[in-house]
Amino acid sequence: MNESHVLLPVDYHVHSHIQEMMANCSLSDPNSTYFHENCEPTGSGQPWWIHMIVQILYGIVCCVGLCGNSLVIYVVVRFSKMQTVTNLYIVNLAIADECFLVGIPFLMTTIGLGYWPFGNIVCKAYFTSTSINQITSSMFLLIMSADRYLAVCHPISAPKWRTPLIAKFTALTAWTLSALIMVPIYMYANTLEIDNKMSKF
Repeated sequence: MNESHVLLPVDYHVHSHIQEMMANCSLSDPNSTYFHENCEPTGSGQPWWIHMIVQILYGIVCCVGLCGNSLVIYVVVRFSKMQTVTNLYIVNLAIADECFLVGIPFLMTTIGLGYWPFGNIVCKAYFTSTSINQITSSMFLLIMSADRYLAVCHPISAPKWRTPLIAKFTALTAWTLSALIMVPIYMYANTLEIDNKMSKF
């Protein structure tokens, strides 16, 4: 077997441990069934109160984020005067953020239990929604920057391009491209049983 292959376990209790592991390991092969010696979990011996603080912080971020982004979406969709080009991009950015936020309860449950209890389909959905948030958010920030550039630097010709129809088409293109980029993640995200407990990688 190639030692560069590694499975990503779910019993990492702090997000920084995941980042450290990914920095030391390459992308996992769905056919590999072992851990690299440098990629074993290191957070299992932390005090219980650290896990409690992490859970509370995750819960606060989830509640505040879902409420705030949902309010933004409601206001723009409900009131036609708010449906400007910039606000349409902001709504799509809020939707992308909620794709990540809806996965936080699954992450909190996994941290609490120490394993992934939701099965293979939810595993794929979790990784896809989390990853599409990163790609789509970056795209819409780029689009909004380009939109501001047109509005400020080309105020005369900008109205020709800054229309709700073009904004909707641009947003649809961004979502479609993001979904296509997520296909490999959906295909290769999977669960693995380790010591009679389910993990995702």
